Amino acid sequence: MEVYEDAQSPVEKRVAAYLMLMKSPDHALVTNILNNLENVRDKQLKSFVVSHLKNIHKSGETQISRKDIELVLADTNTLVDGMSSHYKIDSALGSIQSNIIFNATDTLPKEVMLETTLKVFDYNYDIFEVGVEGTGFEPTIDALFGEQGFFPDSISKVMYWAGDKANILREVLEKVVPEKDRTKRQVKTFLDSYILFLCTLHLLFQNPASSAIMFLVPFIAVDAYPETKLTLIISLQVPENLLKYIANSAQKLMDDVHVSPAPETIAYLRLLGAEIGYMKTNDMRNMAQTLSMYYHVFMRELPVKAFFALTSSTENEIFAHYIFMENAFSLSTASGFPLKFSMAGVIAPGAKGGFTHSPAKTMTDLSFMPSVGLEFITQMGVHIPDYLEAGLEMHSQLYSESSLNAKVTLSRNQMRLSIPAPKSNTQLFSISNEMLSVSCGQTEKVPSLMEDRIDSTDCQPLLSGLNICTIVRYSNATSIDQASYYPLNGESSVEACLMSRGRSFHRADRSTVWDLSDEQGQIVPQCGACLMSRGRSFHSVETCLMSRGRSFHSVEACLMCRGRSFHSPTGEVSEYTATIIDETLREGKKGRHKCGSLSDVQGQIVPQCGDLSDEQGQIVPQCGGLEAGNCTVLLFPHYMEVALVSLKNCSCLWLQALVKCWAVFKLQAPCKLRYVLSVLLSCKRNRATASLKYNRNKNTLTTEVVIPDYDVEAGIRLAVIESDARGKKMRGITIDVTNRNIPQLTLVGHTRLHMMNDAMLQLQMVIPILKTEASVSATLKKDKDVLMDLVTAINLPKTSYQQKASLKFDDDKFEVELKSDMNIEIHKLIPSIVDHHRQLQQLIDHILDQTVAKTDMKLRHIVTKGIEAGDIWLDKLTARIPYLVNLRSKRSISDLTLPALPENCLCIRNESLFRYQFNKDKMAISIPLPHGGKTSEELNIPTTVSIPLIDLPKIGFNIPAKTVHLPSFTIPPFLDLTVPLLGLVEASTKINSNFYSWEGSISGGNNTVDVPNYIVQYKAMAQSPFNLLSYKLEGTGMMSGKADDNLKYLLNSSFSHSLIDTSFSVFNTLTVTNTLNARANYKIEASSPIGLQAYLYYSAKSTSTIDSFKVSGDGTVDGLLKICSFYTNTSYTHSYNIRPLEGKGRGDSNLHFNLPFMEVHNMIQGVYANSELNIVSKTNVQKDVFNHVADLKYKDAQLTLKCNAVASAMGKSLNNKVELGVSSQMAILRIESQADGDSNRAFSLITGSLDSNGLEVNSEGSLTLDTGRGLHKASVLVSRNGLTTSGTNIIQCSAVTVENIFSGAIDNNGASLSSGVKTMAMESRGELNIEVKITAAEASLNGVFKGHAYDATTRNNIDIILNRRALAFTSNIMGTFKQMNTENSHTLTLTLWTLALQSKTKNFICEDMHYKQDTRVNIKPFVMSIDLSNDLRFYDISLNNVGHMKLEPIKMDLSGNMKGAYGEEHNIKHTYELSIDNMAGKMKYNMSGNLTDAQLSHNCELEIAGLSSKLKCEAQINSEPLRFDSTIRTMAQPFRLTLDAIVNSDGEINLYGKHAGQLNSKFLIRAEPLAFTHSHDTRVSTTHMLPSGESSTHLENRFDGLLTPSDQSLTWKVRSELNNHAYNHDISTFNNPEKIGLEFSGVMLTDIFKNLGKKDKKSEIQEFSMAGFIKYDKNGDCHVIDIPLIESFPVALEQYKNTLVQALESLQQFIHNLDVIQLITDFRAKLDRVPMQVTHFMQEMDLENKVNTVKAKLDYLVNEFAVTMNDLEVAVNNLREFIENPVMDFATKVRDLILTIKDYVKARHLVNMITDVLSQIGNKLWSIDEQYEIKHSLVKALDTIEDIIRQIDFRSSQKAVLCGFENLILNMESWRKSKTNFLK
Repeated sequence: MEVYEDAQSPVEKRVAAYLMLMKSPDHALVTNILNNLENVRDKQLKSFVVSHLKNIHKSGETQISRKDIELVLADTNTLVDGMSSHYKIDSALGSIQSNIIFNATDTLPKEVMLETTLKVFDYNYDIFEVGVEGTGFEPTIDALFGEQGFFPDSISKVMYWAGDKANILREVLEKVVPEKDRTKRQVKTFLDSYILFLCTLHLLFQNPASSAIMFLVPFIAVDAYPETKLTLIISLQVPENLLKYIANSAQKLMDDVHVSPAPETIAYLRLLGAEIGYMKTNDMRNMAQTLSMYYHVFMRELPVKAFFALTSSTENEIFAHYIFMENAFSLSTASGFPLKFSMAGVIAPGAKGGFTHSPAKTMTDLSFMPSVGLEFITQMGVHIPDYLEAGLEMHSQLYSESSLNAKVTLSRNQMRLSIPAPKSNTQLFSISNEMLSVSCGQTEKVPSLMEDRIDSTDCQPLLSGLNICTIVRYSNATSIDQASYYPLNGESSVEACLMSRGRSFHRADRSTVWDLSDEQGQIVPQCGACLMSRGRSFHSVETCLMSRGRSFHSVEACLMCRGRSFHSPTGEVSEYTATIIDETLREGKKGRHKCGSLSDVQGQIVPQCGDLSDEQGQIVPQCGGLEAGNCTVLLFPHYMEVALVSLKNCSCLWLQALVKCWAVFKLQAPCKLRYVLSVLLSCKRNRATASLKYNRNKNTLTTEVVIPDYDVEAGIRLAVIESDARGKKMRGITIDVTNRNIPQLTLVGHTRLHMMNDAMLQLQMVIPILKTEASVSATLKKDKDVLMDLVTAINLPKTSYQQKASLKFDDDKFEVELKSDMNIEIHKLIPSIVDHHRQLQQLIDHILDQTVAKTDMKLRHIVTKGIEAGDIWLDKLTARIPYLVNLRSKRSISDLTLPALPENCLCIRNESLFRYQFNKDKMAISIPLPHGGKTSEELNIPTTVSIPLIDLPKIGFNIPAKTVHLPSFTIPPFLDLTVPLLGLVEASTKINSNFYSWEGSISGGNNTVDVPNYIVQYKAMAQSPFNLLSYKLEGTGMMSGKADDNLKYLLNSSFSHSLIDTSFSVFNTLTVTNTLNARANYKIEASSPIGLQAYLYYSAKSTSTIDSFKVSGDGTVDGLLKICSFYTNTSYTHSYNIRPLEGKGRGDSNLHFNLPFMEVHNMIQGVYANSELNIVSKTNVQKDVFNHVADLKYKDAQLTLKCNAVASAMGKSLNNKVELGVSSQMAILRIESQADGDSNRAFSLITGSLDSNGLEVNSEGSLTLDTGRGLHKASVLVSRNGLTTSGTNIIQCSAVTVENIFSGAIDNNGASLSSGVKTMAMESRGELNIEVKITAAEASLNGVFKGHAYDATTRNNIDIILNRRALAFTSNIMGTFKQMNTENSHTLTLTLWTLALQSKTKNFICEDMHYKQDTRVNIKPFVMSIDLSNDLRFYDISLNNVGHMKLEPIKMDLSGNMKGAYGEEHNIKHTYELSIDNMAGKMKYNMSGNLTDAQLSHNCELEIAGLSSKLKCEAQINSEPLRFDSTIRTMAQPFRLTLDAIVNSDGEINLYGKHAGQLNSKFLIRAEPLAFTHSHDTRVSTTHMLPSGESSTHLENRFDGLLTPSDQSLTWKVRSELNNHAYNHDISTFNNPEKIGLEFSGVMLTDIFKNLGKKDKKSEIQEFSMAGFIKYDKNGDCHVIDIPLIESFPVALEQYKNTLVQALESLQQFIHNLDVIQLITDFRAKLDRVPMQVTHFMQEMDLENKVNTVKAKLDYLVNEFAVTMNDLEVAVNNLREFIENPVMDFATKVRDLILTIKDYVKARHLVNMITDVLSQIGNKLWSIDEQYEIKHSLVKALDTIEDIIRQIDFRSSQKAVLCGFENLILNMESWRKSKTNFLK
C-alpha cells in the first residue's frame, strides 16, 4: 500500500503494487483505494485504475461493492486514448486480459502484458502470459515521425510541389501531414495511411531521371474517400531538386538512427503458471551474432572444404559412434547379495572414400567403402562397491562392410565404367558372441567347449573371379548333458565375405603392433575403419569400441582393421568393365518408329594376360606388331545387336575377322568406327551385354541381357496399352519375360474407369512352360444399383478352377453370390489310375481265391456262404420280429468288387448366395435411464471438491490445498433410439461332387405384406452313394397376425435318415372377435426300421369372453412308445368351465396309463359354487389292488381334507386315513394307520390340536407279532405356562419285558427331566433312573442304575451339582458276583482356586487275592500335594506302596516306601526321601531284605548345598557262600574332588572240592586345581582243595600316581604267586626340578626249567631277576640361540608374560582386599528391612478400608438393583451367543490342527523334519567351527585359564571363602525361618 501511494515511484511500479493489492482485496482496502482515487495526480495510474474497476464492474465479481464502483466511475471523466489501461474480455470458457502502461512523456507504451485464463469447474487456470517491456525507442520514433522527422518533412515538400495539380493526392497528403500544433502523441493518426506515401516514393526512386512517372496509387483510407475505389493512373512531372531533397532526408534519417542509443527490450513467457524464461535485446543480438557465425562456418566454409576433400582424394574417412540402451537394474537374492543386470549397446557407422575427376581424360575415380558395427554388452553378477565385483559379461557383435572402387569415362553418348577386381576380402556381415568372466577386477575369456567344436569355411563362386565364403564357428553341446545352453557354451561366430578367387586368408596375429598417430586429440590406428571416442585411447587395435572409459575385447566383426591378412592374389581377373551407349534407332516399316536405345555394350571381366598399353582410354594388346585399334563392334541399323569380335590368334584370326566384317556389311553403308573395344589375347574372358529400347509410338520398353559364358539370353518387354473402344478408355500394361526369344512369363494388366460409374481391373499371368494360366477380373458398375463382379480363373495341367463372386446393392436389398467350379481330369492327370484300380481288384480276388489249409474250399466260398447264412438267419427272425421286414428289404448282398472310378473327371461345384432385403419401416425406442429427471442437487452430489494440503518436505513433494467447483447437471429421463425393423434374410449353399452332394439353405425375417408376418425356413439335404451319409433336414417357423385380431404361431421340423425318421410340429392360434379363442396343437413322432415307434399328441382349446364372464377350455394328450414287443400308451384329458363374475367353476381330468404289467387310472373333479370348493380325487391301480380317495372341502373359512388309502395283496391289507381340519379358531389333525396280516397286526394313531390354549399332540401305537408285542403312548403339551411332555413305551418279547416311562417340563422355575427304564427277564432285573434339574441357582444330574442277574449284582450312583460356589462330582460303583465284590468311589470338587480329588478302589476276589488303592490330590494356590497308597495281595505275593509329594514354588518334598514279600521268609523293603529347598537338597534311600538265606542292605545318602555335594553309599550282602561289603564316599567342592571306595569280599563254595577266595580293594582319588593324586590297591587270593591236591593263588597290585606342576611320579608294584611259582616287579618313574628318571626291577621264582631235563621230580626253585634305571640330572644353565628373523619374539613374549603376571597379581590383590563378610552382612541387613517396608506399603495403601468400601458398594448395588432371573437369562443368552461362535471356531481350528499334527506325525514328516533341522544345525555348527576355529580357541583359552589357576594360591583364601559360604548359608536359613514365622 505504501508503494501504491508513493507519488515518487514510477508508474509501472505503482501499477504492480495495485494489482498485488487487488488479488485478495478486503473491504477496508477497497474503500481506501476508491476514496483516494480523486486525489491521484498521476493520470496514467488513475487511468489504469479506472479501467481496471470498469472491468471488475462488468465481470460482476462480488469482492467489491458494485455501488461504490458506480459512484467512482460517475465522478471520473471518460478515458482518453493513449493512456495506461487494463483490458479484459470474459467468456464462458475463460478470460483474456491485457495491461498497457505508458509513461507521462513517451509516445509508445513502456510495458505490454497479455494473459489468458481457462475456466473449468468454476476454477481458473492460467494458460499463458506474455509480457514485453521496452525503453529507448523515442529517438527512432522522433527521427521517423517527429516534427523534423523524415515522413512529415518529406510529405510537406510533396504537398507544396503538388499544389493544385492533384487535388485527390493533396487531400491525402494533408490527411497524412500533422499540423504544427499537434503533439507527438497524435502521430498515431496517420499510421493507417502512410503506406500510400511509401508506394509513391518507391515509384519516384525507380527512375529519377525521368520527368514523367506512371505510378499506381491504391487508396488505403477507404473511409476517408469512399467515392474512390478504382485504380487511378496519374501522370505527373516531378522536378529533380525534389528527388534530391528526399534522398538527403533519407540519408539524415539513417544518420540519426545510427547515432541514437540502441533501444532495450525485455520479454518473458509463462506457461501454466510456470515461468519459461525471459530474453533481453542484447541477448537477441548475441544470439543473432552466434547464429550468423555458425551459419558462416557450417553453410559456407565447411561444405566447401568437405566438397574439396571429397573431390580431391579417395582416402577420406568419416566415422561416428553412438552409445544407447544403458540400462541397469538389481534383484534381491536369498543370500542377501544384490544381483545386478546391465546392458549397453554401441553402434558405429562410418565410411571411407571419395572421388577424383580428371577433365583432361574425362575420367572419374570413385571409392566408397561403408561399414557399420553394432555391439551389445550384457553383464550379470554381484556388485558391492569397494568390496566385491564378480559376474559374467557377454559381448555380442554385428559388423558389415562393403567397398566400391570404380573409374568412369564419359563421352558424347557413352559412359564407360571400369571396376578393378578386389585385391582384398570384403566382409559382408559378421555376427559373433563371446563370454567373459569378471572377478576381482580381472576379466578373463571363458574358454569354449572343445568337444564337437565346429569350425568350417564354405566358399561358393559368385562371379567369375569372385567367391562368397561363409565361416561358422561354434560349440555343439547337444551331445553333452552337463554342457550349458547357447550362448553360455563359449565363443561362436558366423561370417560371410567376398573373396577373390584363387586367394586364401588367415586370421591376423593378435600381437601385431600398429602405427598410431594423433589427430585432434585422438589416437587413431593407421588401418581400416576405426571407431573413436574423442579424448580416449585404445589398449590395442583389437580394442575396437570405447564406451565411457570401458574397453572391449577383440570383436570378430573386424570393426578396426578387418583383422585379416591375405596371400598375394593369383591374378585370374583384373577388372570388370561396362560401357553404356545411348542412341536413337528406328523400327517398324521403313523405320517409322523411333527407339531410344541404352545399351551396355561391354560388360567384360578382363583378365590379366600379356603386356597391355593405354592409348586414349583404350586397352590395346601388344601382339606381333599388329594393333587392335581397327577392330570394331558393328551395330545393325534396326536392332540394337552387338557383334563382339574375339581374336584368339594375332597372326591369322585378325585378318579373318576383317574379311568377315567386310563380307557381312559389303552391301550396306561402310562401317563406322563408333566404339573401339579392347581385345585380350590367349586368355579366357567373360562378357555380358544388356540393351534397353523404348518405342515412343508403341510405348514399349524392351530390355535384353546376354551372357554367353553362362548361356543366358533373357529379355523383358514392357508395353503400355491405351484404347478407346465405344468411348471408354482402357489402359493396360504387359510384361513379357523371354529366354532365347521364347516367352517364359507373361503378366498382363488392364484397367478402365469411366465417369466414376464403370470400372474394370483385370490381371493375367501366363507361364507357357508350365502350361499354367491365372487371371483375376473385377468389374464395378454404379448406376441406380451397385454391381460388382470378381472372377478368378486358374488353369493348371489337366486341372481348371473358376470362381465368380457377384455383389449387388440397391435401396431394397443387398445380395452376394459366390460360384466356384473345379474340374480335374483324373484319367489324364494320373494315366495309370485304371491299372491301379484293376491291380487292387486282382489282389482282392487273389486273396479270396486262396485255398483254406486242409480243405478243398476257397476263402471266397466261405465268405459267400457266411453272407447267405446271415440272410437265412435274418429271414427266420423276421417271422418272429415283424419290424425286421423293413431292415430286411433294405439290405443288399455285395459281389465283393470295388466301386467304379469316375468316368471322365472329378468335379466339385459350389454355389452360395446371401441376400438381405431391407425394411424401410423404423421403430422408436425410449430407454429409461437410472435416476432420470433428477438434478445433481437431488442426487446429493457436492458442488465443490476439496483437495487437502499434501506436504512431504523430505522428498520435496508439495500439493497445495485446492477447492474444485463441480457444475450442476440434470439426467434426462429417457434415451430415445430409432432402430430399423427387421428385414428378410436368405442364405443358401450347394456343393456337388462325384461322390457327395450337400445342399443347405436358411431364410427368415419380416415377410409382412398386409398383415405382420415373420417367417424362418431352413433345409439341409445330403446325398451319397453310401446310404448312412445321406439325410434330409427341413423346418419352418412362422408368426403372423396381430395381437388384437388374429395371431398364429407355426413351427414344423423333420429329420429323415435311413435309420430313423422324426418330426416335430407346433401350431397355435389366437382369434379375437366377441370372444377370445385359443387353440394349441403339439405333435412329436419318431420311427425307425429297427423297431422303434413313438408319438405324443397334445391338443387344447380355450374360449373366453372379452369381459372374462365365462372361460372354458379342454385338452387332450395321447402318447405311445413301442420298442420291439414292449409298448406303453397313455391318455390324458382335462376340461374346465369358469365364471369368475358369478363365482362358479368346474373342472375335471382323467388319466389312463397302461403298461404290460400295470394299469393306472386317475380321475379328479372339482366344483366351486356358492363360496364352496369341493375337490375329489380317485386313483385305481391294477383293478382295485390299490385305491386312493381324497376329498378337499373349503367352506365358511374352514378347510377339510380327508384321505383314505387301501391296498391289499397276497392276503395282506394296508389302510391309512388322514383327516385335517383348519379354521380360524383351531386346527385338528388325525392320522390313523393299520396293517393286518395272518398273525401280525400294526396300529398307529396320531392326533393333534392347535387352539388358543396351545398345542397338544398325542401319539398311540401298538405292534403285535408272533414273538411279542409293543405299546407306545406319548403326549406333548405346549402352552403359555411352558412345555410338558410324558410318555410310556413297553416292549415284550418272549420272557423279556422293557418298560420306559419319561416326563419333562420347562417353565418359569426351570427345566426338569426324568426317565425310568425297567427291564425284567427270567431271574434278571434292571432299573435305570435319570433325573435332571436346572434352575437359576443350580443345575444337577442324578443317575441311579441297579441290576441283578443270577448271582451278580451291580449298583451305580452318579451325582453332578453345579452352582455358583463349585462343581461337585460324585460317583459310586459297586458290584458283586458270588463272593467277589468291587467298589469304586470318586469325588471331585472344583472351585476357581482349588481342586480336590479323591479316588478309592476296593477289589476282593478271595481271601488270598485282593487289591486296594487310595489316591488324593489337593491343589491350592502355590501348593499341590498328592498322596497315594496301593495294597496288592496275590496268594503269597504281597506288594504295598505309600507315597507322598508336596510342591511349593521353591520347595519340594517327596517321600514314600515300598514293601514286597513272598511268604514269610522273603521280603524287600525300600524307603526313599527327597527334599529340595532353595539351593539345598537332600536325597536318602534305604533298601533291605532277605532273599534265600541272604541278607541284602543298600543305603545311600546325598546332600547338596549350593555348589558343594556329599555322597555316601554302603552296600552289604551276607550269605553262606558269599559275603560282600562296599563303601563309597565322595565330596565335591568348588575346584576340589575326593573319592574313596573300599570293597571287601570273601566266599567259600563246595564244587568238586572246597574253594575259597578273598578280595580286598581300595581306590582313592583326590583332585585339586594344582594337584592330582590317585591310589589303587588290590589283593586277591584263592585256595582250591581238589581231590588231586591243594592249589592256591595270590595277587597284589598297587598303582600310585602324583601329578603337580613341579613333581610328577608314578609307581606300579605287582606281587603274584601260583603254588610254588612267583613273579614280582616294581616300576617307578619320576620328574622333579632336580632330576627325571625311570626305575624298574623284576624277579621270577619257578622250578619249571629245572624239571624239564631231569627224571626225578624233585623241585628246585630258581630265581630270575632283572633290574635297570635311567636317570637324568637337570642343569640350570641354558644357552640362548638368537635367530635374526625373530629377534623381537623373545622380547615380545617376555612383555606379554610380565603383563599377564601383573594382571593376575592385580586380580589376586582385589580378591584379598574384597571383604566378603561385610558384603554378606550388608545384604542380610537389607533383607531384614524388607518386611518392614512391605508393612509400611500395606499401611499406606489402606487396603482394608478400600476392601470394606468395595464390599459396601456391592451390598448397596445388590440390594437396590435386584437382578431377576430373566435379566440373568438374557445376559447368559447374550454371553452364550457372543462366546459360542468364537469357541466353536476355536475348537474347530484346534481339532483340525490336532488332526493335521497327528497325520503329520503318523507320516513321520515331523521326525524327518526335526532330524533334518538338527542335521542342518549340526552341519552349520561344524562349518562355523571349521571356519572360525572356535574349538581350537576354546582349548587355548582353557589352557590359559588352567595356567592362571595354577599360579594362584587358593589355599590361603580357601578357608576364608568356605567360612564365608557357611556363614551365608546359616544367615539365609535363619532369615528364611524368621520370614516363615512372620508370614504365618
